[in-house]
Parts: sequence; C-alpha cells; structure tokens
Amino acid sequence: MIKNTDVKQTLTSDILDLTYLNECFLGERAPQIYVITIFLEQTKKKIEELQNAIKDEDYSLIKKTAHFLKSSFSMMGLSCYDDISKLEMMGTQKEKITTISTLFKSITPSYRASIREFEFILKKLKS
Repeated sequence: MIKNTDVKQTLTSDILDLTYLNECFLGERAPQIYVITIFLEQTKKKIEELQNAIKDEDYSLIKKTAHFLKSSFSMMGLSCYDDISKLEMMGTQKEKITTISTLFKSITPSYRASIREFEFILKKLKS
C-alpha cells in the first residue's frame, strides 16, 4: 500500500504542545514523520544515557545529556521541559545525586506518556 505523505495535516494532542511542529512544517507530513522518527530514536537513547550518567554520578554527562534533551523537549512540546532544564542546572552545580535522581524519576511518567503519544501520532501520519 502506498502512503500519501503529501497531504497536509495539522498535528493535535492533549498532552503535547505541537505549536512549533505545526508552524515549522506547515502541516507537511513527510518532514513531520521524519522529525518525529528522529526524535523517538534519539530521545530514547539519550534518556538511557542520562539514567546511566546519574547512576555513575557523571555530572558532566548529566549536564550535556540534559542540555540535548532540553532542546528536543522544547521543540517537540513536552511538558517536562522545565524539569529537564533543572536537571541540566543540577548537573552543572553538582547537586546531590539523590536529588537529581528523584527529579529524573519524576520526569519519567510524563516522558513515557509523551513517547506513547508521538508513537500514536506517527502511526496516524503514516496511515
């Protein structure tokens, strides 16, 4: 079956702010599919990297990875953007690792819900 990715589509979500994606790509499905796919691939790896950095108490990597995620979360409209920004700052200031870990764990449910939402949106875009 050939999928028509030329049809314009405005993205909607109850848990994500998709304003940037809609404005940036003006409803063009092909670039939306590409960006969401890349986001899903990279973000899953970076979340795992952040989790390992926290476990290893690698403050430099915590800061670097949180910074990468902060940019991605902002562009993709995730609600946990402020918390990931705090993680970056905590990595810079070398806060207690238990405090960093607690904040990371509080982000996880929102992050996972956002990933599921993007997987749903991607499936819709591809159909």
